[in-house]
Amino acid sequence: MSSSVPKKQPSTVDNYPIRIIAVRWFFIAAEMGLATYFAFLFTMFNLGFIFLIYGFISAFVLLPLIRCVRCYYYGKRCNFGWGKLVAFLFPKADDGTFSSRYGYSFIFWPLRIIPIGVGFIQIIDGFMSGFGFVPQGLLGIYFIVIFLHRKFYRKAACSRCRQRSECPVYDSSIMRGTAGNPPTVG
Repeated sequence: MSSSVPKKQPSTVDNYPIRIIAVRWFFIAAEMGLATYFAFLFTMFNLGFIFLIYGFISAFVLLPLIRCVRCYYYGKRCNFGWGKLVAFLFPKADDGTFSSRYGYSFIFWPLRIIPIGVGFIQIIDGFMSGFGFVPQGLLGIYFIVIFLHRKFYRKAACSRCRQRSECPVYDSSIMRGTAGNPPTVG
């Protein structure tokens, strides 16, 4: 029998501690370093350079314009470290809530799809040539880094965020429009 007592949430913060931002950036650097390595393995169309340029545009332009300018942490130290920088570079948006543009997140999907796809291509090529360990091991490490990063930010950052009540990262029912509604049985 499960308990119906709700789990106590940590208190929210107005400015995130530098240590949380530093750990997040460590995971981001590891993830993007491995992702860039995989993108450079695929030499067709100079995918590595295209991937790097797209990654920089995503991090420094698209992310701030889609999410950061609508966030509570605009002008403050957020868990990603962008809040103050974004306030310096972009005006605050008054056209919607934080989650109103979350559907545009598909724009960031290539940053994960491309390295995973190239990693699997390298594994297949490795098996065909009789040597598949290096791509398998690096792709496995890439998945572990993604998993650990997600676990970390969900526990240390999302749980303290003032946006958590309207953020689809914290509560996927927000995208479905069922947040706060009891699940239906049927």
